[in-house]
Amino acid sequence: LKSSSSSSTEESARTMTFDKTKTPSPDWELDCYSRPVLVDGKKLWEVLITDASGSFRVCESLPSNRVNSREVRRIVETTIEESEVKPTTIRFFRGAMFNMINIALSEIDLVSRPSRCTFTLAAWLQERHRDVYPKMAGYKSSMVESGMSVGLGGGGFLDVRTPIKLPDALRGEK
Repeated sequence: LKSSSSSSTEESARTMTFDKTKTPSPDWELDCYSRPVLVDGKKLWEVLITDASGSFRVCESLPSNRVNSREVRRIVETTIEESEVKPTTIRFFRGAMFNMINIALSEIDLVSRPSRCTFTLAAWLQERHRDVYPKMAGYKSSMVESGMSVGLGGGGFLDVRTPIKLPDALRGEK
């Protein structure tokens, strides 16, 4: 892995890593959400961007008062400028962030798509929850979403198992 970091300030830090053994993809995956870490008594927010092949990873932390569509757009535009392959699609899975991400990406020439098919991002998030956040000052295990360690397909934060049929009593058409 080759790593590069751009300048970091007191308020935000950005890292971008490249894996030259993987072929870059125009299908990108994005997450913007709070993490189980408190910084100066406030939740740590991060924007994570990768592509479907995992050829690069961008992690930029934001103070909670700067979590907005302008900041997300700035981070995406900076990443596009620095990347070898420009995105045609950016997928994201968090419904709670739908409006902010859609607004952020609306003026960029690409397709933004809510999707549960963000497998590279999900694996990276699992890695960060296992290896990165617990080692950070301010980590709070009580802030970890239940089932986080289970991950994909096991009732975790991004459960992408095949849906099961609801019992007849719960079906909307009955």
